[in-house]
Amino acid sequence: FEALIGGYGLLSKDGIKMPSLYALQFMNQLGSHLIQKGDHYAITSDLRDNYYIICHNTGKLNMEYFYRSEHEADYRQLPAEQMLGLEFCLEGVKNGSYKFSRLFINQEIGGLLEEWMRLGSPEALSRDELNYLRGTCVPRQESQRLEAQGGRLLIHTSLGQNEIQLLKLSFQG
Repeated sequence: FEALIGGYGLLSKDGIKMPSLYALQFMNQLGSHLIQKGDHYAITSDLRDNYYIICHNTGKLNMEYFYRSEHEADYRQLPAEQMLGLEFCLEGVKNGSYKFSRLFINQEIGGLLEEWMRLGSPEALSRDELNYLRGTCVPRQESQRLEAQGGRLLIHTSLGQNEIQLLKLSFQG
């Protein structure tokens, strides 16, 4: 774990961005007008026909995780993965086409600990390994078009365990 010192911080000791930093960056992109919030999400707008949804699915660690030291604990020994499906219906939106972008990070995509383990959990990282981690420990981004009709825009997403997503909807016309 020496290579990943940074604990629950924003950066590792080698300056690799951790998922918590991306969570803050996602929150920084939200609109200034809160539309709705729930246990796993918040919906905002910039009042210019653009909407932002931040959502998360925080997994629960089992008791065995807490009885081990940090170096012995295996965060992967969690209860069976639980997917969280979310559906949103934005009402009173302008009819037309919206660009729907989804940025996300989870245990499998962009997470520093998982990528380090895929490298064989080295105690010290080579320059190539550091560059690899800096390049792969980033959120994934996907985009598509959605149509609003009758002043309604429907959005569906699914989150795996320990996943955070930023959904951005930009009016295109």
